[in-house]
Amino acid sequence: MAVRLLLGAEEAWEGLTEAALGGALWGITGLYVVNGLRILAGLLGLLLSNKKSLLTVILGLVIPYYYFHNAVRNYKD
Repeated sequence: MAVRLLLGAEEAWEGLTEAALGGALWGITGLYVVNGLRILAGLLGLLLSNKKSLLTVILGLVIPYYYFHNAVRNYKD
């Protein structure tokens, strides 16, 4: 309903309370914040890509292995 409201549908206003509109606004704001942090993390990764660190090794090797291991287990079930 909030999406239809943002797209300009007039019937979306019917039955819409301030609480629902406020919740939709906070949800959209949260999406922008999360995506902004993702962009910032990507830029930081590009800036620090020439430096070697243990954190990049852990994030680059351990987490994909853990994901793949659980994906294989789920596939077998």
